[in-house]
Amino acid sequence: MTYKIILLIVGLICFTLKLFVKEDKEVFKSKMGNLYEIYGYIGIAIGVYALVLLLKDLVEMF
Repeated sequence: MTYKIILLIVGLICFTLKLFVKEDKEVFKSKMGNLYEIYGYIGIAIGVYALVLLLKDLVEMF
């Protein structure tokens, strides 16, 4: 259960970084290239995966 919560937090961090760093997008793109876009999508994927796992656990509890 703990690793699922950690996955969710990591996913949220990646997602919010992609969301809120739009002002400095050019700086990030010049330093990291396409990694900037990939981090956002990886964050979304990890977050959704962790949410599904947590929801499955909650359903099994009841």
